[in-house]
Amino acid sequence: MVGEIVFHLGDSKTGSTSIQQTLVAQAWTGASKTLLYNARVNHIPLAHTINRPKDKPFAKKRWTALRSDLERSDADIAVVSAEGFEFSDPDEFAEMVRQYLGEWQGRIRFITYLRPHAERVVSTYAERSKQGLFLGRLEEMHERLLDSGLLMYAPRIARWKAQWGDAYTVRPMIRSELRGGDVVEDFLNFVFHGDPVKPQAVAGANESLTAADLAALRAIHATFPKQARMRDAQKTLGWNLAQLISALPRPKNTEKPQLHRSLAETLVKAYRDDAAEVDRLYFEGSPLSKSLEAAPGKARETVQPIDAASYFGPDALRLIEGLGQLLVRMIAAAPDTMSTAMRPKQLRAKNWDPDGKRKAKGAVAKKKSGKRKAGEVTQTPSTGVVAQVARRLPKGLRRKLSPLRRHLS
Repeated sequence: MVGEIVFHLGDSKTGSTSIQQTLVAQAWTGASKTLLYNARVNHIPLAHTINRPKDKPFAKKRWTALRSDLERSDADIAVVSAEGFEFSDPDEFAEMVRQYLGEWQGRIRFITYLRPHAERVVSTYAERSKQGLFLGRLEEMHERLLDSGLLMYAPRIARWKAQWGDAYTVRPMIRSELRGGDVVEDFLNFVFHGDPVKPQAVAGANESLTAADLAALRAIHATFPKQARMRDAQKTLGWNLAQLISALPRPKNTEKPQLHRSLAETLVKAYRDDAAEVDRLYFEGSPLSKSLEAAPGKARETVQPIDAASYFGPDALRLIEGLGQLLVRMIAAAPDTMSTAMRPKQLRAKNWDPDGKRKAKGAVAKKKSGKRKAGEVTQTPSTGVVAQVARRLPKGLRRKLSPLRRHLS
C-alpha cells in the first residue's frame, strides 16, 4: 500500500487545475519519492459525495475504489486533489477519511491555498459567469459571497484545524509567498517534504479569460432558457469553451476582469477583520491583510463594462447571438450527449460511442432487407402517403399531377 496520503483541498481559483495537470502528467524533476495520482483529472466526484446530496448514495463505491487503489500501489505518496473539498463540511469529510482510510491514520496530510479576498471575489465572478451560473454585476457577486460567508476564511480554517491539527496546512495564494513564486512548485515542495522539486511545463494550463472573452461567454449563456435538464451541459460548454479560448493568442492591450475602486473599498471594510485573524493565526508578515488593503489602489476608477456590446461590433455580436442560439438547439436536443462531446477526448468515458446504437440498428436493417431484386420498388413512408392522396383525386387531376407524384415517389 502507499506510504502516506496528501489531500489537496483547494481552494477554488488557486491554481488547482495547473496542479492537477502536473500530477496527471507526472511532470516534475528532483523528487526522491514515488507518487500515485489515480485520477484522470481530479477527485471532484469524491468531494461531491460529501457536498452534493444527489451524489451521497455513491459515497461507499467511490471511497472504497480510492482505498483499493491506495492498497494496491507501492508508491511512497498518494495525492487526492479536488477544489470541491472547499465546499465540504469538515466534520463529514473527517468521518469519511476515518471510515475508509483508517489504515493510514497518522500518515495523512492536508493542504489548502487561500486566495486574497478581493482577488477571490473577482475570480469567483469570472468562474461562475463563464459557466453560466451567474450573469449579474460584480457588486451583486460580492453581496452573494458576503451573505454565504464563503470568503470568511477564519471560521472555516478553524474547523479543519480542529479535526486535523498540525497535519493541516494552509498557504496564501500570493506569488511572493510561494516557493519559486509558483503554486505548483510550492505544492510539490509540500508533497515531497521539501525535496528540490521543479515542475515541468504542461500544455493546457487554465489561463484566466479577458474581460472581452467573459462578455462574449455571458452573451452566449444569456441565450439559454432556464431549464434544469440543460444545466450541466451548459456548465460544460462554458468551462470547455473558456479552455479553448484561453489557449488562443491574445490581442494586445486586453483587460482582465477587474474591481472598480468603490467596490474595492467596500471589500476592505467587509473582510478586514477576517484577513487579520487568518494572518495572526497562520501566516507571517500579514500577507492577506496587505493584499486586501492594496486592492483599492490597484482598482479601476470606473465600473468595468460587462456587456458584449462594449467590446464587439454589430457583426461580431450577430455571430455571437447566432452561435448561442445554435448551441441552445444542440444541447436541448441531447443534453447528456453534448455534455460528453464537448469534453476533450481523454476526459470522455472510454466506452462512450454516441453513434453505436445507430450503427447497430443500421446493420440489422441492412441484414433484414438483403439485396433488392431487379425492378423491385421499395415503398417509403412518404411514397405510401403520396399514393393514398392520389387515389382520392379525380382522374383528370390525377393524370395532370402524375409527373409530380413520380418525382415524390
